[in-house]
Amino acid sequence: MIRAVLFSPVARRLAHSSLGFHAAFAGLGPLERATLPDRPVPPRTIETGATLSDFDCIFVSIAWELELIALVQSLRACGIEPDRSRRPASDPLLVAGGPLTLSNPEALGGLCDAVFVGEADAWFSEIRSAVAEATSRPDALERLSRLPGMFVPAIHGAESDAPAAVCASRDHLPAHSVKTGEPNVFGGAFLVEVGRGCPRGCTFCVVRCARRPARFVGPAQVLSCIPADSTRIGLVGAAVSDHPRLLQILDALVSDGRRVTLSSVRADRVTDDLASRLARGGLKTLTIAADGVSESVRAALRKGIRAEHLIQAAVTARSSGIRGLRLYLMIGAPTETDEDILEGARLVRDLAAILPVTVSVSPLVPKRFTPLEHEPFAGVPVLRRRLAALRKAIGGAARVAAVSPRVAELEWRLSRARGPEVLRLMDLRTR
Repeated sequence: MIRAVLFSPVARRLAHSSLGFHAAFAGLGPLERATLPDRPVPPRTIETGATLSDFDCIFVSIAWELELIALVQSLRACGIEPDRSRRPASDPLLVAGGPLTLSNPEALGGLCDAVFVGEADAWFSEIRSAVAEATSRPDALERLSRLPGMFVPAIHGAESDAPAAVCASRDHLPAHSVKTGEPNVFGGAFLVEVGRGCPRGCTFCVVRCARRPARFVGPAQVLSCIPADSTRIGLVGAAVSDHPRLLQILDALVSDGRRVTLSSVRADRVTDDLASRLARGGLKTLTIAADGVSESVRAALRKGIRAEHLIQAAVTARSSGIRGLRLYLMIGAPTETDEDILEGARLVRDLAAILPVTVSVSPLVPKRFTPLEHEPFAGVPVLRRRLAALRKAIGGAARVAAVSPRVAELEWRLSRARGPEVLRLMDLRTR
């Protein structure tokens, strides 16, 4: 029997906030779990304290480009060669999957021996069997290469495009927490998926991909996954508030005395009925996204949200007893001007007159497989200037937390990188 580990190059609480991590742990087992340690030492498994180099196979669960940096650092800290083409046969086999494969699977191909592109729910057991039953490393790669959605650079060619993303059917949903009692960003809540994909068409979003249509899970199926002793529940999905029977799910949970939390809610879906149920379920802060800073930018991004939706969402939340608002904004959209930035600041001040507001600002990073794929990155000088203008115009009306433009630039470069380019881009960061 092979000895395998599931590794996510993020902190433990973030790894256990990902239903993909939970699903992989359940589907690829038996195996151990490893995440980033609190200080820069080699990652060790939660179960036995073993390092990554102690295993025959490392299954890598990875969500976005900047996690590639931590992956390379972790491999080097464990004495494992991160460059797939130079990795000796004595090192563990690396098989990757996760949300990053929807935007740049070829980036992982420079580090990992095999990359599953898309949703692996129906294929976990076959992936495990391909590795466990192989008589050698080449045999394992050959077996893996036969699976739908699997990109094996050594067989398919390092410069080849990865296959189309696999889309799981409703029969394999919902994903839910497997390892309970773990910290997560939802306050330790038991997490359950209410849907996958998104029916919207925002031009900047990878989830909008036509190959991954919205699939909502029925209330009975969602509720049946939740253990009777779980008192705090996190409802997860890219479009939770678009679920056609969300109120029914909330009614069942709240009437049973459970506390409920959501990742975010579309502002135009915040009705009195929804807000009152969320408040009864213990929600203190409502999270909504404007994304574009102005009406014209939001229209160009096909966000489908107007300022009036955001204002009304805040008013409805306040009247329901919700105490605060978290607002997501993006800067650096292709059509954005300095006037748009000032309009965004006015919107924040208007919202802050209704409820206390925390604003999370991120530079827009155009991703592959989206309509913005060929748009340029705004650039660090422009983003710094606009972020400073936004902060100044908001003043003390709201707390502003922002992603560094320099970090966003690195994310953009990694989002375009293929194979060995990833290591070249990261080398100054990782050595």
